[in-house]
Amino acid sequence: MPNQTPTPLKDSLRALFLMAQSQIDKPTKTKLPNGLRLEVTIQSNDWTFLIVSRVGGFPTEQEYADVVAALPVTPPLMITPVAEEGKDKSYIATMFPTSPMKDEG
Repeated sequence: MPNQTPTPLKDSLRALFLMAQSQIDKPTKTKLPNGLRLEVTIQSNDWTFLIVSRVGGFPTEQEYADVVAALPVTPPLMITPVAEEGKDKSYIATMFPTSPMKDEG
């Protein structure tokens, strides 16, 4: 079970996942104050796609680890990220089986 202690990152991810649950197959995005961009797509095939990106360079390993640790769901599998460098942004992406969450707010 994910750590329930609220933090700005956890709050942002919870809101992002709740929005993604209501928009199946549509990318749901947010930008954090530190420039990190998060994108979640909950797909109709019961997989969740997570992208952690930054314009101008890769997110750090610690930033990625912080995002995974703050997820409002517990992925049922180990998450193996894939890093890609693009001309506009660099990102780390991963997929895992969807774990629905409830709106507790």
